[in-house]
Amino acid sequence: MTAGATGILSSTMKPVDKEVQQPFGVSVQTYIIASRIAQGHEEWLQSSEAEKDDVVAERKTLQKYLKKRHTPDEMVRDVTEEDEV
Repeated sequence: MTAGATGILSSTMKPVDKEVQQPFGVSVQTYIIASRIAQGHEEWLQSSEAEKDDVVAERKTLQKYLKKRHTPDEMVRDVTEEDEV
């Protein structure tokens, strides 16, 4: 009985929840994205050249797999093989 009442209450509150989230959702998402970009930029500035080279190499590997249709297992295998070299 409690589950049924909770389900009814939940389904009737969904439109209200969407209305409340709508004005704030975009600004919260924008804030999170901006703060992550700022954090990444700070970390980039504080990293060594070797760390920067590693980041660039990993990014190139990811781009290769984003352009082609590979399975996640293939990507993990290739990245692991690159780390061993």
